[in-house]
Amino acid sequence: MVATGEREDDQARPPAPGMGFRPVEVGKGEREDDQARPAAPGGKPSESPALGRSAAPVVALLPVLALSAATAVLAARPLAARQPPTAAADDAAMQLLEAAAERYRRAPATCADFEQVVDVRLLGRRVESAGRICQRRPNLFSMRFSDPDGDMVISDGEHFWVYYPSLDPAQVVRYAVAGSPGGYDFHREFLDDPGAKYVVRDGGADVVDGRECRIVELAPRGEAAYRRARLWLDVEDHLLRRTELHQENGSVRTLTLRNPELSPLLDGDVFAFRVPEGARVMDAPSRPGRPARPGGHTP
Repeated sequence: MVATGEREDDQARPPAPGMGFRPVEVGKGEREDDQARPAAPGGKPSESPALGRSAAPVVALLPVLALSAATAVLAARPLAARQPPTAAADDAAMQLLEAAAERYRRAPATCADFEQVVDVRLLGRRVESAGRICQRRPNLFSMRFSDPDGDMVISDGEHFWVYYPSLDPAQVVRYAVAGSPGGYDFHREFLDDPGAKYVVRDGGADVVDGRECRIVELAPRGEAAYRRARLWLDVEDHLLRRTELHQENGSVRTLTLRNPELSPLLDGDVFAFRVPEGARVMDAPSRPGRPARPGGHTP
């Protein structure tokens, strides 16, 4: 489990050094300062004891050649930054994803505090929320919100319950576990046989809450509740620090995970849901996932 990178824009290429200097012009085999040099005996301009007149053009061009070489080296540097990710980087991203999957497989349960930001593009608004998220293998899940207080997403092993009293206190949405909303159950969604479900790409480096992370980009190979996903995986402990889901309706949901706990002691009530008195239960379609609701949640 865990919990932004877009790649940084390319830096503009700096102007080449020496663009403000005019190269020395050499004509008719003479240097410009020959006229200022006192005449040697016999009426000829004096020459350097180390160099004959035939070397003057070469000497004058040396600064130009040096500046040209330096310009070529500096100009080539931004090109390397614009190179697409290599196959080796993608392989390393896949290895990091598999290491994270193995880390979570060894933990029967996990918990973390979360902060969620949903950019609802259709409405041009941003919705922020926070709370506590817990999972217990194979199919128990709890996402209880402290802001807005009382909202929750619960899997009791048989059904996936979505209850948002901040939007409608009289409505509960129920899914079969097999068709539960994509992107909530991180273990099952992202860490269970990821190579078979996703095209995996390296997304570059980033830092989340002072932790060095590698961004892993996922493109679903089949049907999914989102178009693509990005995971921030801690390069040291392999824990999930952030997720970013680009959903079917254009909304982007970013979940940052903090204070992760592996194998915490959890009361059974954490994964229990009781339908509030007077609320109606609506069975959701069997297809996986749904677009974000106007309130910014994603049932």
